[in-house]
Amino acid sequence: MSKNKIKVLYIDEISRISGGENWFLNFVDGLMEDTIEPVLLCPEGPFADAARYKGIQVIPYNFRFKDLSSQKFGLYLLFGLFRVLDAFAIGRIAKSEEIDIIHSVNTNGHVVASLIRKLFSLKAIWHIHRNHKSSLYRYFRSDYIIFVAKFRKNIMDEISQDNNEKQLVIYNGIDSSFYSSTSDVNKSGFQVGYVGRLTPEKGVEEFVSAASLISKEYPEVQFSIYGEELFDNVLIGKYTETIKSIIKTAGLDKRVSLKGFVVPQTKIYANLSVFVLPSYMEACPMVILEAMAAGVPVIATEVGGIPEIVEHGVTGYLIPPKDPQAIADAVEHVINNPEEVKKIVENARRTVKERFDFRENARQFVKIYQELLDEQR
Repeated sequence: MSKNKIKVLYIDEISRISGGENWFLNFVDGLMEDTIEPVLLCPEGPFADAARYKGIQVIPYNFRFKDLSSQKFGLYLLFGLFRVLDAFAIGRIAKSEEIDIIHSVNTNGHVVASLIRKLFSLKAIWHIHRNHKSSLYRYFRSDYIIFVAKFRKNIMDEISQDNNEKQLVIYNGIDSSFYSSTSDVNKSGFQVGYVGRLTPEKGVEEFVSAASLISKEYPEVQFSIYGEELFDNVLIGKYTETIKSIIKTAGLDKRVSLKGFVVPQTKIYANLSVFVLPSYMEACPMVILEAMAAGVPVIATEVGGIPEIVEHGVTGYLIPPKDPQAIADAVEHVINNPEEVKKIVENARRTVKERFDFRENARQFVKIYQELLDEQR
């Protein structure tokens, strides 16, 4: 390789900032190596703007057909056809930009990266943040698969026994110092908050139901829901209106607020007394790491990779999913046990700093990039 830098193309189909996008923004901040040149390919939007702000080259690109919700065979064929077209288009871009490695972070990107790997002989890394259909692992290949939690790797191992790719678990990382001052802010009242997309599997309805239960005993407590339903053109619906209707029917209009998408995240955690993530499924949620780093006690469901981050009674509180009463009981426990919560918050902040540091996360990826290029020489 004649170039001095390893040029890595990050493929992302999302224009908004969610978990995988938040990881990338933390990752580029953690890069201490001047041998890596990240390039981002994604649709125009807040994510592209945030990357440009950090000095990252952005190549605007809209994937042609993204919706995999239908089970109709014809739509799957259409999906496959468009992925081939995307692969040719992005492959040509990669060649013209002298890209060394393709690094994808979601389903469409993984499929395209696999095709580019074959068509253009480029090394490809799949970075598994979200849940994927089993066909991804059965019919497509990469050179390296990175999982953000052990449970994701275990699922893949059960699906595909003949997989020859190298595999590794690398937890997400954040700059904990970015959130270190938020817990020192004088909070107005007791605020319980949820942060994330507004979709049913995130447990937002359970959060509202728990708010109704808590309000009966603690009428001074306020509740905030941070996030949006709109996730590009993939998850457009009327779920936000459903949540508003549930809040109104429960008589919680003055107790539960829909805050929408708020940046920077420090503004969110500065206002929260406790953070609740009632999801049905998660991998390595960035919002938990952010809350822990900000000194906000965490209550989260014991699903997916969350128990790999939060140790019950030590760095946070784990509860069963789909259980509003469990949320209410945990919030009440936080209210009534300030000394215990103080110790848990201290443990959580230390854990994020030691185990989920953005510089260590970046270092591990740089090592993989160099390993793949050594194989290619």
